Amino acid sequence: MMATVGLGQREGCSGLRIFGARETTSPPGFGTAATVVSLIQRSYSAASAESIIYPAAGGNSYGASVAAGVRAVAAQTNSYFQKCPNTTLVMVGYSQGAQIIDDAFCGGPDGLSLNTTKESVSAGVSRMVAAIVLMGNPRHIPGRVGDIGNATVGGFAARPFGYQCPAFASLIRSYCDEADPFCAKGKSSATHQGYGQVYGQDAVDFVTRKLAVIGISTGDASSKMTGSKDKWFTINFNASKVPQALRALGSPDSQIIAAEAKPTRKSYSSTASNNIAVYWGQNSAGGANTQRSLIQVCRDEPDVDIILLAFLTSAANLDGGLNFANSYRPTEQEIIECQGQHRRGAVTDNTWSFASENHAVDAANRIWATFGPASRSERSTSRPFGAASVDGFDLDFEAPFSNAHAFARRLRSLMNKAEMTTRQKSYLTAAPQCPFPDMNLFPVLHGDMATVLDFVFIQFYNNPVCDLRTPDGFETSLRVWHSQWATPSGAKIFMGVPGAATAIGAANRESYIDGSVLAASYIKMAQSFPSFAGVMVWDMSQLDSNTAFLPPIVDALGRPIPRGEALNGSTHGTRI
Repeated sequence: MMATVGLGQREGCSGLRIFGARETTSPPGFGTAATVVSLIQRSYSAASAESIIYPAAGGNSYGASVAAGVRAVAAQTNSYFQKCPNTTLVMVGYSQGAQIIDDAFCGGPDGLSLNTTKESVSAGVSRMVAAIVLMGNPRHIPGRVGDIGNATVGGFAARPFGYQCPAFASLIRSYCDEADPFCAKGKSSATHQGYGQVYGQDAVDFVTRKLAVIGISTGDASSKMTGSKDKWFTINFNASKVPQALRALGSPDSQIIAAEAKPTRKSYSSTASNNIAVYWGQNSAGGANTQRSLIQVCRDEPDVDIILLAFLTSAANLDGGLNFANSYRPTEQEIIECQGQHRRGAVTDNTWSFASENHAVDAANRIWATFGPASRSERSTSRPFGAASVDGFDLDFEAPFSNAHAFARRLRSLMNKAEMTTRQKSYLTAAPQCPFPDMNLFPVLHGDMATVLDFVFIQFYNNPVCDLRTPDGFETSLRVWHSQWATPSGAKIFMGVPGAATAIGAANRESYIDGSVLAASYIKMAQSFPSFAGVMVWDMSQLDSNTAFLPPIVDALGRPIPRGEALNGSTHGTRI
């Protein structure tokens, strides 16, 4: 058997990290899970591995041991994610070790009350896990997605019949045979201990397929995406922009975020702190010629990484609801050209109220079918951008909306599922105001119903207590968002600012700060927080009339490539 190295014995970040959890009463280490862990390492020689440190106790101590194990899975995976946020994760659990991984990732009902499922993996970990292998899992029930073996009954700590892991079903492979006394009702301990020999290669083949989908081939586990930049487009729904007639119907205002089209060497990076996002589409400057076309912006603005398209104003009429200040609509060809310059696009939902969770799910399905990846059978008549798709969705709820959490969770589920088959990353973001917590987005951002988000665009304007006009309030707000939301979730924060005094209403114009002042103090302070991803600006038409605003911000962010030099990247979009 190949030696397996525990985490902490290796320095640096590998492209693939394997976590293994041992069975009951097995001594510290990987236990019988080592068979599969070692087989994976043989296929991915540069992969590192770490055993979950927990009691693995039996008897009367079993329940407490499982609870401790769930906490250990959450803590160890998040600790590694904080150190190496771009590393792909694979989980391998055996017997009690399978149960603690099942609970940590799936939570959910606990029929026998053996442990609490409150503890769970962080949002960052959930984004980076590619495969979960469970062997002899006491949580087993027949019929779960990924179930392998001939067992027709559940284990001694079985999930309720019909249960499916909400977010990770497609990533799980679970092995249980009828003779197993722990995951089924059999009497053969040898069966329980033999899954590595019987199913080990099948488990490795499953992991290999899941890793191939995200671009990791056998033998390749070097750190991926490090330093790379990616751009994308997002659609945002903004309640404040919805006409009263639409608002009465619960229609959302949505914004499409389109990524900047840089020439050749730069793009959005989820790990960088020097990204620039700008909204496009609403022509808030108000002039007849103050809004350039999207393709002009993509071609001519090398300092912008993310272009957010605004807005989508109707949930019922997704085609007619696209409103770019009543001017032209970007074409399929324009969006594809921008994305060809390594930009991405996303759709965001943030202004809908739904009568039920089912209505919310239906709306998410409709949005995904309209703006997500197009199937070959779909024609441009039913898709405003034809074959072009956006790269994400941004939630900009400026009032509390019923069942918004169900809408967001369904979008995340659809995005995750598509990513496994298309290899295209989609992004889900939100645009809260600076007071923490943002009560309009509370169900999406906080608590048991919270959705996994990639980052937020915090609006540091229009709120005197915490916006840019009050430096102490701004710093306090940013610190709280970092410590109480970004750090636990693993997501990133953009500092949202107005691009000119005319970008906001007269009553709040003091929250506009010149770019040179932002660069000298605010950005420098924000860069001290690891979750800081860059600056978001409202909007492009304001920047075009306030040309002195952006250059000092670009310089303060420490762009790796001199301004004016050709850049290459991909785009990500989000809306505040």
